[in-house]
Amino acid sequence: MINSHWLDLHQQALAIEPELGQMNIEALLNCGIVQPSLRGRTIEKIMADIDFIPKKILLIHSFQIGGVEREAATAISVLASRNRLKDTLILATDGLDTASICWFERCSNLVILQDYEESPLTLNDRILLLAQLINWWQPEAILNMHSYLGWRVLERFGKALSRRTAWSVGLFCRDRGANGMPLSHADRFLRGCFPFIESIICDNQEFIDILVKDYALPHSLQKRFFCLYQPVSVVNQISPPAIANKKVLWAGRLSPQKRPELLGEIAALMPEVEFHVYSPEVSHNQLIEWNLLRSNIHIFKPFVAIHDISVEDYCAFLFTSAYEGLPNILLEIGSIGMPIVASIVGGVGELITSDTGWPIKPGIREAQRFSDSLKQVLEGGGLVCNKVANLANLIRSRHSVATYFDNAKVASSFFRLI
Repeated sequence: MINSHWLDLHQQALAIEPELGQMNIEALLNCGIVQPSLRGRTIEKIMADIDFIPKKILLIHSFQIGGVEREAATAISVLASRNRLKDTLILATDGLDTASICWFERCSNLVILQDYEESPLTLNDRILLLAQLINWWQPEAILNMHSYLGWRVLERFGKALSRRTAWSVGLFCRDRGANGMPLSHADRFLRGCFPFIESIICDNQEFIDILVKDYALPHSLQKRFFCLYQPVSVVNQISPPAIANKKVLWAGRLSPQKRPELLGEIAALMPEVEFHVYSPEVSHNQLIEWNLLRSNIHIFKPFVAIHDISVEDYCAFLFTSAYEGLPNILLEIGSIGMPIVASIVGGVGELITSDTGWPIKPGIREAQRFSDSLKQVLEGGGLVCNKVANLANLIRSRHSVATYFDNAKVASSFFRLI
């Protein structure tokens, strides 16, 4: 005879968590020990490797090379410099990339969830897996920096998981699909997850203003948004810019967001200038589509850090994105004293103005306006030196590590906890 206590427990649990489903509890109890599922075995392996209870968890998509990963690594680096990494775990939830794992070397507890899967789990199983791990550990704070799985867990189990854990999320810009429609995590998840979030961290004020307006948020909810400008250190400042070389640097992902076709148009207008492009590899057909197979365009593999390239060889940095937050690459380039000609999108206008660089608003004759600005840089002189100096001073005063940490402690429990 099955103890009715077990049947009552199942009914009570089912009322709280419908995901348990209507199971034949009598059959399960009568057959003895049930073999763990694939998800269960994955959890067992993760738990066996993590020999501590994390108090803080950083969720990221993967250890790929990207702006969000750079910002996540900055958070870890700053915490490490303040001896605040105790009992911190980094979980890469959505991919197997490891290209940027060296950025996180100051944290010894790194986990790639998919490394533990004997065979690929369904999305539903992966959501349940992460939710069960968080529920088991019950960390004091979680910072989600672009983890899709993290958002799905918060969307589905946020009411329960936010009772003991303070959740902060990073949102930086509004991504768009091929049809131009918004598809960012802010558009997909923010409205439903807002009640479970302690704070929303952005690296620029522009995107905060957009979200506040789009969601018509009252002042009481606006207080959950924090502009946390990323810090940067000056790296061997160039003085003066290498104008005579007539080489322009472009770095990023060759993708529609970065507008490589605009790069091709600019290069066509300036055949006397060499454009050096640092990007993950793309197909030959894409290079043809974007008009990048030109004699004055040279494509190289991406660099992990700015000191991996000879920055002194370049006269200017070219930035052509269609939408952005406030990219770290602009901060790093600005800190070393290289002139910047940039599309003013997202938060870029908070850094590049007519006093600090050459801002280009999207619109008609855009390639020509970029070309004219680059020619002005090539002329050199006092104007270039003044703009470079103004940009370096802005970065030095607003983007210091000390300022970042002071603001981060106010923004999120993730930074306050030791």
